[in-house]
Amino acid sequence: MAVVEKQKGYYFSINKLSLFTGKDRRTVKKRLESLSPITIQKSVAYYEISKALERIYQPELKTTNKVSTLHDERTRLVKAQAQKAELELQELDGSLISVNLVKKDGYSLGRYMRESLEAATVRIIAPLPEKIKARVEKSIRKEHRQILVNIKNANKYG
Repeated sequence: MAVVEKQKGYYFSINKLSLFTGKDRRTVKKRLESLSPITIQKSVAYYEISKALERIYQPELKTTNKVSTLHDERTRLVKAQAQKAELELQELDGSLISVNLVKKDGYSLGRYMRESLEAATVRIIAPLPEKIKARVEKSIRKEHRQILVNIKNANKYG
C-alpha cells in the first residue's frame, strides 16, 4: 500500500511521492534522507505529505563539505585549463603585467602627485600677502591631504 491514512493526515511512500511530484525516485529519496519516516510497514517508509513536500521542493543548499562528482571535477578542470590558457595568451601578447611592476609604478605615481601638489601649493601662496598666506596654505594642504587619502582609499590593491 503506497498511501496510508492516519488520524492526522496522509502519509506517502517514496514511490508515491515520486509519482506525485514528477521527480525521480532517487532524488526524492535523497532529499528525504534527513527526514524521519512517520511509520514503516513491511519495509516501506511513509512520510507526512506536508513535511515531505517541503523537503522535496526546498532549494538545494550548497555546502562546503559537499562530495563532488566526477562531472563537477571535470568541469572545474576545464575551467582551470581555460583560465590558464587565457593567462598564457595575455602574457604572450604583452597585456599581462607583473603585480610588482604595477605596485612600483603606482607608488612612483603617488609620489609624483604628492610632490606636484606640494609644488603647486608653494607657487599659489608665493604672491599672496603675508597676512593670509598661512591660512591659505593650511587650507590648500588640507585639501591636498584629503585628495591623497581619497586616492589611497580608492586603491583596493594596497
